[in-house]
Amino acid sequence: MDLMRYLPDIEHATLVRAPRAACFALFGSAAGWDRWFTQGMQMDPRPGGAMRFRWAGFGADRIHAEEDGLIEVIEPPARLVFRWQMQRLEGGTRVSLSFSDAPQGTRISVCDQGYPDHDRGRRCWMDCATGWGEALTLARFCAESGPPAG
Repeated sequence: MDLMRYLPDIEHATLVRAPRAACFALFGSAAGWDRWFTQGMQMDPRPGGAMRFRWAGFGADRIHAEEDGLIEVIEPPARLVFRWQMQRLEGGTRVSLSFSDAPQGTRISVCDQGYPDHDRGRRCWMDCATGWGEALTLARFCAESGPPAG
């Protein structure tokens, strides 16, 4: 029996004025992630497939990092579920992305769960709660306008 306490799930959603297949493509392949979020992403897009997120000079803090993931479910263009193995959080989290038709485009929803209720877990939870909101905004911008310059 798991007696660990967990923080609430992180949930975000956005409306993207682009077809569902185009939105899914931003998350369903390494090239898709690299268009808006990572630099040198590796991804084996199948259940059980490995993911390696890579950032080089990303964001305001110009971070350089690598983190791993493992795909649990991939159902283009509707759903992607993966385990995110964060270096700073033992056990990682489970990320579920869903893509559904909406008036004027596609609704992308994310649910990130499994943050333990301890100091490190709370810090990661806070970072990722804001990070997923920013990530969906970047993906929306890319789908609607193309990737940002630079």
